[in-house]
This record gives sequence, structure tokens and C-alpha cells, in this order.
Amino acid sequence: MWNARLAKQLGSQGQMAIHPTQVERINAAFLPTVAEIALATHVVEAFNQAEAEDMATIQLDGQFIDYPIVEAAQCQLAVAEALEQRRIAESAAVGLKSQGARQIPGRYRGSV
Repeated sequence: MWNARLAKQLGSQGQMAIHPTQVERINAAFLPTVAEIALATHVVEAFNQAEAEDMATIQLDGQFIDYPIVEAAQCQLAVAEALEQRRIAESAAVGLKSQGARQIPGRYRGSV
């Protein structure tokens, strides 16, 4: 979805969907890329080191880095971590289903 990628580039953190089939594509568009995760990690690590040396701003790879930039990088890393944990949980759930484990009925799963 080109509009989801554009929204991400403009700083949005999400997009509404009018149909469930759109959710997967929207989520994929907002996922941090490997390059974005690497950059965010680099920024956070460099800033943490600078902070230990009592500096509140740094220049990294020709760019000015301060608290708002670091907070944005930390958010990207948190999103990446949360999505990885979700992927692991979903993989485990699929594994349980394939082993024939009984699913516990839930309020919104069509059973009571």
C-alpha cells in the first residue's frame, strides 16, 4: 500500500483500515526495516555512551542527535521487539495447533 508507506515517511505511526484484509499490508508497511533497526541501534548505543560522558547532544555520521531523535529510535526498537515477540508467540500457537493441542474457548472466538 503506497499510502501506508507515504504515511510512515511523513511520521505517522499507523493507519486505519476499513477491511480486515488490509491489516497485514498496513502492518508490513509500518514495520521497521533491517536498516532502520540497525540505525536506531547505532543511535541509541552512541547516545548512551555520550550520556555516560555527560553530553546531551552528539553528532553521529554527520547528523545532529539529541533526545527527540533518540526517543524516536528507542520507539522503533520497541516496535521491532514487540513485533518479534508477537511473531514468536504466533509461531508457538501454530505449533501447538499442529500438535493437536486443544484451544481454550474464549469470549470472542465464537464459543462460550
